Amino acid sequence: MVILSAHKISFTYRETSVITDISFEISSGEFVGLCGKNGSGKTTLLKCLGNILTPEGIVKLNGVDITSITPKIRAQKIGYVPQSIHGRIARSVFDAVLMGRLPYITWGVSSQDIHIVEQVMEQLGLIPFADRDMFEISGGERQKALIARAIAQQPDILLLDEPTANLDLYHQLEVMDVLTHLVQKSNLTAVMAVHDLTLAMRYCSRILLINDHHVIQDGSPHEILSPDLIREVYQVDAYISSDGGVPHIVPIRASIGA
Repeated sequence: MVILSAHKISFTYRETSVITDISFEISSGEFVGLCGKNGSGKTTLLKCLGNILTPEGIVKLNGVDITSITPKIRAQKIGYVPQSIHGRIARSVFDAVLMGRLPYITWGVSSQDIHIVEQVMEQLGLIPFADRDMFEISGGERQKALIARAIAQQPDILLLDEPTANLDLYHQLEVMDVLTHLVQKSNLTAVMAVHDLTLAMRYCSRILLINDHHVIQDGSPHEILSPDLIREVYQVDAYISSDGGVPHIVPIRASIGA
């Protein structure tokens, strides 16, 4: 079932085209990677899908124009994880994650809200940081708290902007394994802007590859990624290895003059 669709989406910033005439549909339970080099428009497209930016064209959530959905209902359906935060959103890590329950809170925080927050924090290893100030923990732990906040919303769709960018290798795998589990077991849909193609190959069921403001390839990682395409988009000579049964990209050199 199609849960999110974009029809002829374009966005211009200060007379500069960022994304142009992009259309696609995403079904429930997909884990989609938005890939492309820096400045390709991944974050802009992600924000357009969440109605954080208003593009030309139409974004539909469950067949309904997203601009006609109330902010409260939209927040119950879509969770957004930014690359970073600017300014204080909450004093403690627990309070930051609890903010994910705001779309459901009417008269006060319920025991169910507390249970959901504690459960998500346990999944992401955040219980030891519950009472710590959000700006007294590492950037990686803070990023995990933002992911936990979005998961605590219990949305149908997660929009994630480089969710592993501030994490070490262990925590990258930890977070991606949790997200994959949610997608597979809860029929959650995830759309992730990601520059790491190896991470996308390992975890995403589908990749939208963006270049020159357009989606130039759309399909499973194994169908669309090739050394020639990587050279075209990233100007890098590389080969794709499947040692150990897990595909990964091995860069060789920058393609100078490509």
